[in-house]
Amino acid sequence: MNSRVVGLIAVCLASLAVSTPGADAPDQTGLYLIGDIGPSFVNNVTFDRILGVNTSASPAVEINPGVRGTVGVGYNFIPTLGAEAELGFSYNESKTYSGIVGGVPLNGAIHLWTVPLTVGLTWRPTIPPPPKPTEVETELSLTKFFQRSRPYVGGGLGAAEVFADFDTPTTTNNNQGSGRDTVLTYYFKAGLRFPLNDRTELGVQYRFSGDTGFTIKQTKSEEIFAHTVSVALRIQF
Repeated sequence: MNSRVVGLIAVCLASLAVSTPGADAPDQTGLYLIGDIGPSFVNNVTFDRILGVNTSASPAVEINPGVRGTVGVGYNFIPTLGAEAELGFSYNESKTYSGIVGGVPLNGAIHLWTVPLTVGLTWRPTIPPPPKPTEVETELSLTKFFQRSRPYVGGGLGAAEVFADFDTPTTTNNNQGSGRDTVLTYYFKAGLRFPLNDRTELGVQYRFSGDTGFTIKQTKSEEIFAHTVSVALRIQF
């Protein structure tokens, strides 16, 4: 099979690979919906005190992986820049901790629910089309692959409602209970979505989020940082 035939087959395959309806349509101004869901990984959390016991000199508490989901609405003022409002939900719990702190046996776990409401901006750069292939070249290239994609980066801030449940059945005073606190939260996200049609995109996203720490039921945490890798959806109106 000579090189011209190979090149012709490759061009045909590339054409099929990039023929998704709306794949090359330019971004539009207007309203859109966004959503994402995926596993949430929280950094170890340092506590100044837990249930009234000073734990500032104790090791950070290890947090099990959890889950986070987000829904939001955005508006593109120009094709590449949009303002967004997002409402999220995440759940994580600590690994069971056990030890003597200040002469007090401290054992149990902490369950955390966080509901952030944020506003921010998202930028979607325009990727220029690659040069047309010559007679012997093909369009099977990473450039053509990423031309179909919709990369984006964004960030914002807002407030988060933190709900905590303390499960400490073996402490001296059998302290148990729950509470809530409102904290400042912020995020950075980046992702890559691919068109399913001229209005719908599906892809993957990474989100870094943080908050200023909570104070609930004589328990005070330092800043909490989380990382989420999720499936992301965008629907243009």
